[in-house]
Amino acid sequence: MIISYKRTAPFSDVQKVIRSLSQAEYLYLTPRGRYIESTNLKARVVVYDDRKPVGFIEGVIFDDAPKTLVISIAVSPQARHQGLAANLLDKIVAEKAYLDFDTLFARVDKVNVASQRLLEKSGFTQIRDNGSQYVYTKDVLAIPVYKLWKKDKT
Repeated sequence: MIISYKRTAPFSDVQKVIRSLSQAEYLYLTPRGRYIESTNLKARVVVYDDRKPVGFIEGVIFDDAPKTLVISIAVSPQARHQGLAANLLDKIVAEKAYLDFDTLFARVDKVNVASQRLLEKSGFTQIRDNGSQYVYTKDVLAIPVYKLWKKDKT
């Protein structure tokens, strides 16, 4: 197993990860029936296992919240429970070196307990209950980023 991360990965690699998800996971990421590349995309990191994409995290910044990076994260079922999602969260925080954001924002389905635990363990705070989802944020203003990308040779 050779794990690597890529900051400028093509969208086609994100689509490969999405195709590996269960139907419920796919529908969460694709509420309109397909996952499209956002025009507001500011950051993308893909994790590879022996050159095969097995996970990704993307962040978008919208005009009405210019200091907030809204994240989407997914890891293929066969690559879970290896710490890859936590590493992807670290990598997206490291994007502060290139982008101007102070807060991470994520929505998680209530049934997705593993993602809730991941976010809480990573320092996110649940701020809202939207019925079927929880909303989480994390203040990243004071987090030093200079070491995060140096952990892996990416």
